[in-house]
Amino acid sequence: MDPDYAGFPLISLPAVPRRIIFGFFDSGDLFDISLCSKRMTQMIKHTRTVAKRHSIVLTTNLTSIQVEYVKERRILIWDFTDKPELSELTEKRKIGNVLFENCQKVRHSYVELDTITVSYPDVQRGAIEVIKHFCNIFPGPIELEFSVAFSSDFAGLFANQEFHQLQSLTVYGSIMLKKMLKQVFDKVTIQKKLSVEPETDDEYPIMQALEVDDLHLAKCKMDVKRAPCPIECKSWSNTRSLFRLERFRSIRKKLDRKTEIQN
Repeated sequence: MDPDYAGFPLISLPAVPRRIIFGFFDSGDLFDISLCSKRMTQMIKHTRTVAKRHSIVLTTNLTSIQVEYVKERRILIWDFTDKPELSELTEKRKIGNVLFENCQKVRHSYVELDTITVSYPDVQRGAIEVIKHFCNIFPGPIELEFSVAFSSDFAGLFANQEFHQLQSLTVYGSIMLKKMLKQVFDKVTIQKKLSVEPETDDEYPIMQALEVDDLHLAKCKMDVKRAPCPIECKSWSNTRSLFRLERFRSIRKKLDRKTEIQN
């Protein structure tokens, strides 16, 4: 090693100066540093680098995890590709128990973007490990989009605690039967937005639909007369919900009362 550029034991520094030094690294570098060891993972977590949002897309055409940050404009994207040029994916990264043998990180300085392109045969397993790691070192709200054709094991997918608290959930596809609805919605709490494109089983009312701020149901049949709690949505669109006239009247009265209180 060149004596003019001798290294120093970063991990032996006290927490505060170490955090200051890590503050000079961008998020993409912090992510790679966190993969060095479990100890480094904890050190990066202690930098308190908070994500503005984790935007997760799990579909048959696109599987990606995008992280935006509160105090940094740079964006980090992990992208799974199904048409890899393996000669271009020359790097390896291990996250949890998964070894990604074909991946490549590209730094786009002109758009403040880091992309990591990955080829991995078990996309669901790989995506879960990446999501766990991102949420661990860069905590923040999660916005999830998925298609019903993405997985045959939604019970396993939504068993992960990272999916139990979502800021928004968007579902694509043609139909969701009762079993799939239970696997998804029995464990999920949605804070702001719910959008469901598929037609859903009449036997499973989506109770979270009554509590979000922004609700969009394309073909979903939501029998609100069976629901014990009132609608809290600020915006709502639906074409096939089963409402009774008295339900609309009660909702209108509630909105009028809220308007009077605000005024």
